[in-house]
Amino acid sequence: MTALTMPARPGQDASPRPVPWRRMAWVTWRQHRFALAGVAALLGALAVCLWLIGLHLHHAYAAVAACHPAGSASCYDMFSSFSGMDGFLANGFILQAVPALIGAFVGAPVLAREMETGTFRYAWTQGFGRWRWTLAKLVPLAIAVAAAAGAISVLFSWYYQPFFAERFQTPLAPVVFGLRGVAFAA
Repeated sequence: MTALTMPARPGQDASPRPVPWRRMAWVTWRQHRFALAGVAALLGALAVCLWLIGLHLHHAYAAVAACHPAGSASCYDMFSSFSGMDGFLANGFILQAVPALIGAFVGAPVLAREMETGTFRYAWTQGFGRWRWTLAKLVPLAIAVAAAAGAISVLFSWYYQPFFAERFQTPLAPVVFGLRGVAFAA
């Protein structure tokens, strides 16, 4: 098979036209849809756990807040059971593990797969350019992960709302120079 190429006419533009952004976004989606589905499954499971435990936690807090007289033995028992309910996020391991898991399963493979296999060389010859290719690979995925992280952070703040109302020491409590609950006299 042969191909006949004709020289450009003097009045025609012979430069290659850039590839539209939406086509590159579609390619990025096709390449990383399983990683995004994994992140959605991980954050979805975390959200369901937070929601179910948080509902129970909020009901227990409402019962403690409505208990009268506050100094009675039954109110003290309700308060002690409420204060012991933070076993799910008591030491903050989940708060530390989720960003690392997202980075390992989404962040690392975004460009590393193409660099390792050498397909970036082919992609750069397709009229899209290096900077546009990098932006088209990173920005949609960053937006998707940031939106999911924002939704989870709203759920975390809802989950911790009763503890903040009672001023408990939680993994999200402010720490001054690594010392929790230490008062300094001036």
